[in-house]
Amino acid sequence: MFYQISNIANRVSVEDTLSAKFKFPHLYKPKKRIDGTAESVLPILTAKDNKHLQYAIWGMLPESFRGDWKPYQNNQNTLNIKTGTLKKHLEFYRDSEVKRCLVPMTGYMDFSMSEGEVTPFFVNHTKNTPFCVAGIYNQLEDGFFTFSIIIQDHLDEHSNSISKFQPAILKRELHDRWLNPKIDTLHALELLEESHDYILNRFPTSTHLLLNCSSEGQEDEEELGLEDAV
Repeated sequence: MFYQISNIANRVSVEDTLSAKFKFPHLYKPKKRIDGTAESVLPILTAKDNKHLQYAIWGMLPESFRGDWKPYQNNQNTLNIKTGTLKKHLEFYRDSEVKRCLVPMTGYMDFSMSEGEVTPFFVNHTKNTPFCVAGIYNQLEDGFFTFSIIIQDHLDEHSNSISKFQPAILKRELHDRWLNPKIDTLHALELLEESHDYILNRFPTSTHLLLNCSSEGQEDEEELGLEDAV
């Protein structure tokens, strides 16, 4: 499960990457560490409005949900959704309306194993410029947006990550197609099979350092309950 990411890009850089403007620009703040287990709010760009970035809670909830976020996530864990799980859902529920979004970030946490020891790694884009990961989202009855990040099998066969999965990073030229409402989600998922062309740095870091860094400036088998959340 991917639950720690970073987005230290400034507002203009995020807007340029997504060719969109923040609906509420004064609310945006770069964050060095974003912990998905702590009910974090991130900017997303939705297929419904691809000109304005919205703010959404990381961890998808059912549209009619009225309870607390934390207990639901403890049972359902909707921070991530695997491409295989999403495909199975769409093949079975062909009338399902899955809403797609883009999630900007500058890096994420991963883990490798060397000589029997697990080493935390931080993966980020050169010069800390943002890239986008594919996601799905919904809007609750109270107006709040919630989303899940799509993860996929590692496309790099030489990766030494102990996780079998990686965030589904999209090439910039595929952004519009991912958000295009005329393309159904089952076919849009084929875009994720195309390798991105970003140069990503990967360097060991301290788990303690990352978990406690300032915000200024293991695979988990639990799956997204799409029948409830979509």
